Amino acid sequence: MPDLADLSEKKLLYLYHSAFFKLFHIPLDWVKPNNKTFTVCGKEHCHPLCACIMEHAAGARLCEALTAERIQECRKTRRALLTQCHAGLYDLLIPIFDEDDYLGCLCAGQFILRMPSTEEWTVIHRRLSFLAVPEEKLLAFYKNTPVFSEEQIEGLKELLFLIIGYICETYGKSKFLESASHSSKIATAEVYIQKHYTRKLTVGGIARSVGMSESYFLHEFSKQTGSSPIVYLNSYRIARAVELLRGSNLNISEAAFSCGFQSVSHFNRIFRRITGKTPGDFRIGSR
Repeated sequence: MPDLADLSEKKLLYLYHSAFFKLFHIPLDWVKPNNKTFTVCGKEHCHPLCACIMEHAAGARLCEALTAERIQECRKTRRALLTQCHAGLYDLLIPIFDEDDYLGCLCAGQFILRMPSTEEWTVIHRRLSFLAVPEEKLLAFYKNTPVFSEEQIEGLKELLFLIIGYICETYGKSKFLESASHSSKIATAEVYIQKHYTRKLTVGGIARSVGMSESYFLHEFSKQTGSSPIVYLNSYRIARAVELLRGSNLNISEAAFSCGFQSVSHFNRIFRRITGKTPGDFRIGSR
């Protein structure tokens, strides 16, 4: 059986990164159990500020120390973790386990939640003074950085969950992420959503399919997966829609209805909320 810890050497991860970067314009990295990060994207996809920092010994040490600290926290809690580096950029970390064995961490990031305030900018500028980069150039780095809303981050997390699920399935790993703590009913509900996402689903209907009351199901699903059933469902549908828009000749309306959306306007709104783009703009950019 292939060793998932050597995922950095697998072509599969490079393929996922290529699709991921086209969608979000941020790189997808793999961190091995020894905390060594393998940047599968190459310098052309790495954030220019990160590349600049890593060229300096002081910057590289700061990044390595922070990565080790955050990965340790992620590994200990077995939960997805949103982290901010000393340069003010954010990363989303997802740990992977095979039962009790820690296999590594999938990392996506180098984005911001908003432009830094005057006070925050002063702190960042001081932290990065060792770069000796003109303030105008440093500011330009941030102006060209992807900005993610809270909803987009939730969508990003769900897509990473799906990617890891596919990877683990491909390499024969039976458990991943937080699945060790998932109850069998919540895990069954996730499978139910993935199998029936093309239908008109409701929270009550999903809850009944696993024999739970709607209120208790909502509580447990959010507690164990980190998102609501509707966010999970919409993220899964958008992931499937992305595949259709990239790899089929279906028009936008057909892709929307094929993925379970009841109206094109709703599909457009959810697609843009999660990806930051309209379906039309995404299709143009992916071809």
